[in-house]
Amino acid sequence: GIVSRVESRGYVHSGADAHLVVQTDAAINPGSSGGPVVQDGRVVGVAFQGFPGADNMGFFIPVPVVRHFLANLEDGHYDGFPDSGIDTTPLLSPAYRRERGLPAGRSGVVVDRVAPGGTADGVLRPGDVLLSIGGQTIANDGTIRLGDARVTFEHTIDMLQVGAPVRFTVWREGQEVALQAPARRIARYDRNRNRYGVAPDYVVYAGLVFMRLEAELLKTLGRGWPQSANRDLVWDQLFREAERPEEADREVIVLTRVLRHAVNSQMAMALPLGVVRINGRPIHSLADVVEAFASNRERFHRIEFEGDGGIEALDRERAEAAQPEILKQYAIPHDRKL
Repeated sequence: GIVSRVESRGYVHSGADAHLVVQTDAAINPGSSGGPVVQDGRVVGVAFQGFPGADNMGFFIPVPVVRHFLANLEDGHYDGFPDSGIDTTPLLSPAYRRERGLPAGRSGVVVDRVAPGGTADGVLRPGDVLLSIGGQTIANDGTIRLGDARVTFEHTIDMLQVGAPVRFTVWREGQEVALQAPARRIARYDRNRNRYGVAPDYVVYAGLVFMRLEAELLKTLGRGWPQSANRDLVWDQLFREAERPEEADREVIVLTRVLRHAVNSQMAMALPLGVVRINGRPIHSLADVVEAFASNRERFHRIEFEGDGGIEALDRERAEAAQPEILKQYAIPHDRKL
């Protein structure tokens, strides 16, 4: 096959990350993933995805990404790739470059947002013009040179191991500033990634099944979940971090289903629903769900939902009595996995 393009592109396996890929017209079909790509008797990459609906368009993972993975595993623990945690705007507009005060002959991108916990957190600021990373000059379209190709500047951070120093050069308030930060991975981004062979965490109480909001849960609603799912959950998953960065790390707990029993048979909710409070306790984790039910001594459990989900209640004594019956009826060996 012929190599037709080198670029940064989304990886279908995680469904949320973009790394370096090589495009080729060599035959990469379902079942080829994980196989070697060979040139002149040497392995130059790993076949891993195609482009549905396009003829002779496949992609393989190139050697730099493979080497990053192998180097990461040398200590026996996989840390993944660092996350820059920044959103940027290209500086293709001459007027915008002048507005930022960027001198003639300099190029870069404008930092719009810095995600909490990312590599740039506490180092870069919204409004900075990011000129270079690790000495690699960033063009006004947000790319850097990689051999004969141009790829997104994020590739420079991608090739570092978590914890390695990252050198930034920015244009800030009329002068060039050199900055440095450790490369960091944002653990909460795992909520957006596909997961394989990992059983989900949950809590079952009186037939109510609580789980964390993440991409895997939303996928059970169908491929069109961004349009069809509860709008509050869609906002939590896709937009909350950008609009309320102070809540970025807060987990959203969802009542996903009701295992029917006399104790809950009259509940009529349009599930799934985000849970805000249980018995007055704010719910930010599955452990909060357990504690909120266990610590209540009132006659009723009171559950408050997001948006227009309303409020529901359970008779506490009846719920406690029904718990072992429900677990047995539905063949659930444990009431929780945290």
